[in-house]
Amino acid sequence: MGARGNAVSQPFHLVIVGMGKVGQPLSAWASSRGLRVTGVDIDPVVVEKVNAGHVSFDEQGMAPLIAKAVETGLLSATTDLATASASADAVIVIVPALVDERKQIDLSAVMSVTQTLAHCLPSGALVAYETTLPIGATRSKIAPVFTAEGRKIDEDIFIVYSPERIKSRQALWQFANVPKIVGAYGPSSREGGLDFYRRLFDRRVIDVGSLENAEAAKLVDMAYRDVNIALVNELSEYLAAAGVDIYTVIPAANTHRESHLHQPGVGVGGHCTPVYPWFMINDARRREKPLLLMESARAINDRQAERAVASVATALGEIPETRLMIMGLAFRPDVPNDTLSPAYLVRDAARRLGWQVLLCDPYFSDAYIGNAGFKPTRHDAPGHIDAVIMVTAHAAFLPLDFEGLARRGVKVFYDGRNAASSEETATAGIIYRSPAT
Repeated sequence: MGARGNAVSQPFHLVIVGMGKVGQPLSAWASSRGLRVTGVDIDPVVVEKVNAGHVSFDEQGMAPLIAKAVETGLLSATTDLATASASADAVIVIVPALVDERKQIDLSAVMSVTQTLAHCLPSGALVAYETTLPIGATRSKIAPVFTAEGRKIDEDIFIVYSPERIKSRQALWQFANVPKIVGAYGPSSREGGLDFYRRLFDRRVIDVGSLENAEAAKLVDMAYRDVNIALVNELSEYLAAAGVDIYTVIPAANTHRESHLHQPGVGVGGHCTPVYPWFMINDARRREKPLLLMESARAINDRQAERAVASVATALGEIPETRLMIMGLAFRPDVPNDTLSPAYLVRDAARRLGWQVLLCDPYFSDAYIGNAGFKPTRHDAPGHIDAVIMVTAHAAFLPLDFEGLARRGVKVFYDGRNAASSEETATAGIIYRSPAT
């Protein structure tokens, strides 16, 4: 990695670009390892909080590490990437890559950061991209930005790709236990990148050789999850028709070491699983090698919301001005993040039937819920409701108070997250529906 790569024993300067759900815990981890970390973010509020030793969101174990790092001078934050990167020994880029409504990939944030780095980074610096990227993007899109600025990759600048692999609220545990995958532009980048990540993560590093192998490893992982969930979603509908309970079948099948079936539900949300399969689907279409299984999986998972609403409608019958309460806006339990939440698809399907849609979620304010297109409520509030669809099984919702829901007029409960049973609802006179019915 050049002369700068030998400076880890000195005050090694790591710049982390993107202080979000990955960047902040990563900055806490790296500073706890003795690196001097500068976090860069376009949001001045995030920067201000970090510099005050505060966190922007709840991540297990992160707050005390951030506070200590700021107090000891090992961590600071800025909105000025050019100045921060000018003295960097290494830079980790973890800014969003998005998919638009047409399922096309938007790499504008990554490319903007890259342009600044190509111009400002000192000779000998390592750049590690952790943003999930399409196969070939690091070499074909990112690397040319550096060469256009006269940089010689693998000689005076070194590029590796190492996809982030964390889950919110478990980041620090995963840093300690989940290996890092590293692929490189060339042999010198490979040497420097492996050395850097082995020092940062106690040698828990998987060398996959090329940039493309590393990019593919992350995307294949996400595709597997999406396809697995689609399989059980489709099976749940078939098995219900056959009179078989999929929630009994899955744990029994999974006692075989080669079976790893996930759980059916009301849909798939988040930054990753519903997004990253499109990186390969789109590329495969261009290459005329369509990924039909993955395309089908995306369609199956997206239609589970409509299936849930249809199930409720059938059980409910004709009720004028039906009022539906959705429990949960977050895409997974106990996390204040609604990125691509299935709640939005449930809302749209219910509105197509002319229903009024209410929503409760303790992790979001009434104003946020209202602006998101729902009528805010609480799961234990008074007021008439005809049916409930559980999208997110927050701990605050459990155990479910079916007697209380019955008093509000609830006639049907759709359990999208296997959080209850028909026996529980029956005692309250509520019809139980789920992916298994």
